[in-house]
Amino acid sequence: MKREEERYEQWLERVRNTSPVLENPENLTRDILQKIAQTPQRKRKSGRLVNWVSAVAAVGLLCFMVHETCFYSAAPVIKGEVVVTNTSFSLPKLPELPKGVFSGMSMKERSAYLSKLWKERTEMKRRQQRAIEKLINSNH
Repeated sequence: MKREEERYEQWLERVRNTSPVLENPENLTRDILQKIAQTPQRKRKSGRLVNWVSAVAAVGLLCFMVHETCFYSAAPVIKGEVVVTNTSFSLPKLPELPKGVFSGMSMKERSAYLSKLWKERTEMKRRQQRAIEKLINSNH
């Protein structure tokens, strides 16, 4: 077994060290160029069609994701006999701030000021929601 491996290694060394000899390089070049010319060319139109379909699918997916983000449908919340559905998405906005309110403030102070406004607004909305629920419950 070891002897066969040695013979194989010797043969492999001879193959590695022997360079090929070309008898007629002009004919070889001509044959290679003929074979290249005979190979079927890829149709570019099919590639363009695939690219176009992929682009349309990507745009469709993007539109779907934007729709799901902005106009999502949620499971209805049932309160008594009224079904409340959330069918649109709107970002809550802070009230208009007077000009110059941030002048002279550092970034940390601005952040604290805006956080305070946001907390006051959410607390006011909670109070309004509780008052509406109280009013609805008192009518039942």
